[in-house]
Amino acid sequence: MLVAYGIRFCVHNFKRDASVTSMLEHLEWSTLEDRRKNSRLTMLYKILNGLVGIDKTNYLEAAEQTISTRGKHKHSLRNDFIKKDVHRLSFFPRTLREWNELPKEVAGAPSNDAFKQQLQALPIHPKAAR
Repeated sequence: MLVAYGIRFCVHNFKRDASVTSMLEHLEWSTLEDRRKNSRLTMLYKILNGLVGIDKTNYLEAAEQTISTRGKHKHSLRNDFIKKDVHRLSFFPRTLREWNELPKEVAGAPSNDAFKQQLQALPIHPKAAR
């Protein structure tokens, strides 16, 4: 409710029949879901490149590069199948799925700033654009 009020405030439209969703699209703000996904991916990029004090060898393993398949890149990471939601939705399993879906140009960005810029340029949730 507070977010809806903030959007209405920024657009200066407090009419009851006005659509908050259309106002959000007009402002071109990214959703909270998108911002959280970008933050997770940025943190994983920092872990992989030694920019934070988390030892990647304890948590991450490169995916097997047997056959070039659609959607795989040389920066893909192994993500084991997990049944329980409590672990499947935690940082590493969730973010590894998202990481492996990234285009190879984004995953192989030369710097953190370049990674963030390329990440922002991606359509994060194509299903929402339908």
